Amino acid sequence: MTETEPTAAADVIVYTRPGCPYSWMLRRGLRRAGVHLEERNIWDDPEAAAFVRSVADGNETVPTVVIDGTALVNPPAAAVIARLDRSAGSPREDHRRPAGSEGMVRATWNGAVLAESGDTVVVEGNHYFPPEALNRENFAPSDHSSVCPWKGQASYYDVVVDGQVNRAAAWYYPDPKPAAEEIRDRVAFWHGVRVEGDGVQSGLLARVRRLLTG
Repeated sequence: MTETEPTAAADVIVYTRPGCPYSWMLRRGLRRAGVHLEERNIWDDPEAAAFVRSVADGNETVPTVVIDGTALVNPPAAAVIARLDRSAGSPREDHRRPAGSEGMVRATWNGAVLAESGDTVVVEGNHYFPPEALNRENFAPSDHSSVCPWKGQASYYDVVVDGQVNRAAAWYYPDPKPAAEEIRDRVAFWHGVRVEGDGVQSGLLARVRRLLTG
């Protein structure tokens, strides 16, 4: 066994330490999705601690997850599940909505439909629309940017409707990290943009069912 190879019964290695709330939330999300995980306590295992420091810029950041030899530092459960899906070739969780399967989802602001699609990818509660679903006349480039630890650097659009500007109200990842490859160039919204439709309701009901059934 090495620091990047789980035991035969495990899907992933999770490096953790006692009392870490982020580790607890990750473990709960993975177990609910049926992921078999092997935990390594960095406070009890000096080699595990050294490995985490080697992939987390010298910090002992937990949770750190290893999937197929690739380390993800402090990822949400959705990122781990998405990575496992690509490795296994079959989805564990309904985080992607195939075109037309659950109804259309629309993003609207100031009375205008900014995007509409039956093929959105839901990550951390946000619907990511395919670029072809956008009404491009309502988007203008923005110089705003942000960085997500597991998705990478996000670029932004200003949303423009009838001369009114909602600055940096849409974002996308033109060059995402491997764990977020599924949302490359897809666009999500905030800052008062409403995302609604049959697909949103269906996704919410699916999440409620998963919570009720454990």
